[in-house]
Amino acid sequence: MLKFLTIFTLSALVILSQGYPTPEDEQNLITSCLTANNISLVEFAAKMNKSSSEEDDDEPVERKYKCFFHCVADKGDILDSGGYLDVEKLEEIETLNDHKREAIYSCKKLNDDEEDGCEYAYKMVVCLGELLGPDDEEEITTEAN
Repeated sequence: MLKFLTIFTLSALVILSQGYPTPEDEQNLITSCLTANNISLVEFAAKMNKSSSEEDDDEPVERKYKCFFHCVADKGDILDSGGYLDVEKLEEIETLNDHKREAIYSCKKLNDDEEDGCEYAYKMVVCLGELLGPDDEEEITTEAN
């Protein structure tokens, strides 16, 4: 299973790729989603620190964190009216190479029948993390800065 930190990083990259005008706006979106899911900054920081250890790999992810990912995607405006990832909206935000586009469509094919928004967001992030890997994460980070 992917580590929580990797999953969070992918979600945060959605925010960063949005091109928000200030880091304060990015922080407001994250804080808003943390608050909406009853996750304190202290708890979140503790989860991040714990996730940096290898022992966290098999620990199930709590629903509130899955819903945090959904909140980030929703407030990041990359979901369609049905609550599924909208590739066209994503392409307006970031140029997708063939590898990324193929990974997104593969993950959508596997997960677009999931009716629970929180589970859907989590499954998409996990799937994309597995298909894209750390090299693509670094590329996205570089493009976003």
